Amino acid sequence: TYDSLPLQNRGDYVNFNGLMAKAMGQRLLNNTIKLNNGQITQLNGSGEIEEQLRQMEKLYQKQLQRETYFLFVSTPHKASPYEDLLPVGTKDWYQIKINSLLVEFENRGIPYLDQQKQLYQEGYRSEDAFFDTDSHWTPRTAFWAYTKIMEQMVDTGVIDPVDPMFLSLDHFASTSYP
Repeated sequence: TYDSLPLQNRGDYVNFNGLMAKAMGQRLLNNTIKLNNGQITQLNGSGEIEEQLRQMEKLYQKQLQRETYFLFVSTPHKASPYEDLLPVGTKDWYQIKINSLLVEFENRGIPYLDQQKQLYQEGYRSEDAFFDTDSHWTPRTAFWAYTKIMEQMVDTGVIDPVDPMFLSLDHFASTSYP
């Protein structure tokens, strides 16, 4: 790994490695991939969901015993399954795992909110919702996600209706620096 390199040479090695990958047209490097829209994101490795599902169900049951509302929020991922973003032959294990979890949540009656699907249905695309060179949402996307969670909580009666001003983009302001 890069961390095992001597400090004075690490930056040079990382830059050279990236330069060579770019020169050879390699789009995947150290789990970082360049998507078809030019954005860059991280890919997660494969894995089983049984332990995650078991822990989530345990938490859900504990919250039911406490008569506390529970909602699993599946947040948007940059490599949206609704867009043709991954190079041919690339598997997005994150999306495969989250889809499996949501199917199991549905089967077991565990409440969830699929924001990836909502984002797509409302016309957002990856390049609108995320910064180009990392996997963070833009402030506008984060505000959108907040409003969807609040709407879900109001719709299920967990909280009283919220003043629309707190859910309106007209009252939202942010500053992003390059």
